[in-house]
Amino acid sequence: MKVIAQSTVPADLQYIHLGYIAAQPTAKNGFLLGGGLLFLALGLALAYSLVLKSGPIFTQYHLVRRKSWVFSVGGGLLILLGCAGILMGILYPDPMAGREGIRRAVCMNYVHQIGLAMVEYADAHEGNYPPSLGTLMQEGYLTTQKVFFCPSSGHRMPPDFPVDLKKADLPVLNQIEKFGSYEMVKGLRHENRSNVIVLYDKPDNHGSAGRNCFFDDGHVRWFEEVDFEKQIKQQKAALREVQQKKGE
Repeated sequence: MKVIAQSTVPADLQYIHLGYIAAQPTAKNGFLLGGGLLFLALGLALAYSLVLKSGPIFTQYHLVRRKSWVFSVGGGLLILLGCAGILMGILYPDPMAGREGIRRAVCMNYVHQIGLAMVEYADAHEGNYPPSLGTLMQEGYLTTQKVFFCPSSGHRMPPDFPVDLKKADLPVLNQIEKFGSYEMVKGLRHENRSNVIVLYDKPDNHGSAGRNCFFDDGHVRWFEEVDFEKQIKQQKAALREVQQKKGE
């Protein structure tokens, strides 16, 4: 059974990523929280000075003592604004971060779709992964080009890219590796290894935040950029060592 890529994101994947993003501290949340605390502190100081009739802030202002109700109302409003600011800072996530979380989840879904197609190809070709991503389209393992373009990246499909993928020449389809958003590690065999990356985001897909990676055993994982570089470096060293042993 061949894998047909879909552009939808599984509900559980959206839930995990949106929940993750909403829980992260952002600059906007910090600003709102700090502003809320400032308003709250000012309101409490106003109320404190009015209750004592000779508070440290308004002692020199006779008008405040005569019309303390004005400042009582003002102090109450400031306290209310402070509490509202705190609640907004805690409960309202940064909308930009939320949108990037959705795009990252869609990207992870695309990586998973392509990776599963690669595994399906390997199962039908004695464990060998495809020589190129274009092969997956030519042989019908993927029926849409959309999955090759991360929504967080600026990569776009060439206007002259063929619509009928099965009838297109392989060199033309392989342009997806140049214009698309993902790279595959070539020369690997499918052996269900949980520590071998097979497919990953190009470095500019999510800025310097990190990359989605598909592993040989079929799972997808998000790596921070530093962790990805470390992981891929260790993988290349391990594969190089295996090849050297085979050559001896």
